[in-house]
Amino acid sequence: MRYETALDIHRRLEAAVGGDADAQMLYSDLVSLAVEYARMRTDWQLADGKKRMNMDEARTITHNALIGACNALARYLARQEKDTSWRQDLTDDRREIGDFACYLHAILGIAAR
Repeated sequence: MRYETALDIHRRLEAAVGGDADAQMLYSDLVSLAVEYARMRTDWQLADGKKRMNMDEARTITHNALIGACNALARYLARQEKDTSWRQDLTDDRREIGDFACYLHAILGIAAR
């Protein structure tokens, strides 16, 4: 995934969530899991082979939860007849979703300065 794609998905996602309290809660869950997964991905990159093997299961569980959070938010927004095009653009590719988590972590970190 390219950085510009991640920015565009994030922009549309935030616009769709808007001031809807339930959507905000689901979005918060997605962001928390994205940050957790991004941290795990970085830790995995820095780890040696044995540590990586020990981390794999937790990393996969967190990645699955992140995908589930994306899907839950998209389903909710669809029921509210709000834009879910961000979810189609995110695709179902696990690597792309993981990349988006890393970009989201960076986008939010930079925005907080």
